[in-house]
Amino acid sequence: MSRIFAFLLLAALSASYALASSCAATPVAAARLAVGESSDSAEASALAASSVGFRAVGMHLDPLLHKMWFRVLDCKFPERPAVLVPVSLQTDIVQSINSVLPQEAKVRTLAVRAGQTVDLLYQQGPTKIHVRGISEANGYIGDHIVLRPVAALGGAPDLRLHASVTAEGEGVLLP
Repeated sequence: MSRIFAFLLLAALSASYALASSCAATPVAAARLAVGESSDSAEASALAASSVGFRAVGMHLDPLLHKMWFRVLDCKFPERPAVLVPVSLQTDIVQSINSVLPQEAKVRTLAVRAGQTVDLLYQQGPTKIHVRGISEANGYIGDHIVLRPVAALGGAPDLRLHASVTAEGEGVLLP
């Protein structure tokens, strides 16, 4: 299983992958042999020596259909066109591969800029406290930022508030 996972992980990093495997009796057996699932190693070595049968020369991962498509050539007549052979994947392997594949970049808009006045809310039970603070760093929605409270009469200059950004110019005080 770990051999298959390592192969799939390598294949996921580049959607198409070139293979060089030994010959097998059928195109499906050649695809399985390329993945590392061989039923009879003595039969595979005998076919490789005689160069009769089929071998996988390339692979393409299709995460949408949960399949790997192998390009399989005839060992005796390699000039003939390749045959595509699908091999189904287990769902947990496909999910782990999908987590490795590059995802589309999500567009995040800046909700709080450094030096901007931010309206903060602290709520505990029926009590709500509204405070204003000046952000010390940029922040996106969901980010934790540090703020200085807007100076009140005799306020401590080194006091810092920690908040989570909820919307543009707004946040929730963290305990």
